[in-house]
Amino acid sequence: MSGRSDKTKQKIFETMVELMGQRGYQGVSVDEVAAAAGVAKGTLYYHYKGKAEMMEALLEDRLEPAIANLKEIEKEAREDAGYALRKLIVAEFEFLYTQRSFARVLLTELWREDRGWQDSVRNLRQQIVDIYTRVLNAGIAQGHFRDDMPIGYGASAIFGLAATSVLDHLMFDPTASVDEVRENLLFVVLGVVKKQS
Repeated sequence: MSGRSDKTKQKIFETMVELMGQRGYQGVSVDEVAAAAGVAKGTLYYHYKGKAEMMEALLEDRLEPAIANLKEIEKEAREDAGYALRKLIVAEFEFLYTQRSFARVLLTELWREDRGWQDSVRNLRQQIVDIYTRVLNAGIAQGHFRDDMPIGYGASAIFGLAATSVLDHLMFDPTASVDEVRENLLFVVLGVVKKQS
């Protein structure tokens, strides 16, 4: 793929995130994306069949590097799963915090069932939940985490809690320090999963 084509796709993605962050997926048309991105409508259709395919490509573009980062952090669970879990939560939190508009779009659209790209988003979400699951299992094996927690539910809950903590902070408590929000999130999650002595 050419550098120019990559730049065009990134401009399209940035525009989609900005517009959909304000109005949601349904509230934005292909024509509006093209106009706001400063590209011809034909250029959009050169790259994508329609809005659903654009959205699927956007999700993959933003989430695949984040998932690769989480997989790298997961490797640290072999030595210390507690430390790895803390780093995973911080990485997810930081990713969503720095990509606020995308986080809004992702969390708004993640739960909808009537989207053509839903299988892709489910797959991407499951990859993240699987990483948390493996780290929780490693922590149990190392004796750091409670062995009575429902692992699958716990992994899903940690993913969801980190994500909604970012949005809750941005929408309802924007004056709170981001460091305070992140530390409170860690306190809650680690307080629940850590094995009590």
